[in-house]
Amino acid sequence: MTMARVALLLSSLLFAAAGLAFLLAPAGMAAQVDILAGSATALTDIRAIYGGLELGLACYLGLLLRGSKRDPALLELGLRAALCALSGMALARLLGVCVDGPQRAITWLLGAGELMGALLCGLGLRTLARAR
Repeated sequence: MTMARVALLLSSLLFAAAGLAFLLAPAGMAAQVDILAGSATALTDIRAIYGGLELGLACYLGLLLRGSKRDPALLELGLRAALCALSGMALARLLGVCVDGPQRAITWLLGAGELMGALLCGLGLRTLARAR
């Protein structure tokens, strides 16, 4: 499996794992980042945004990966989508650190994971470009 395919697969799995965790245990997962889910409405919103949106993105990335066997351009599209999502998350987290002040260790762990995922997608895109 090429580096680009591995990067897209790992990105898809990352979003799927996070999405499932928030879908199945929204209160516990939200508490990890100090979000208080004080009502049924809050829990449903956490499930939808943190769970459903991430699962939807994981599914999209997985479909692009699968389709890339027939159309290699889909691999680049998937990597670009994952790169944008992961970079956006990492940059927003960095902004939060700068604006909101000191953070718990989980912020740094999540940010590092997002940054590493973005770098991996960038590396995958670079290998695709070199192969052309």
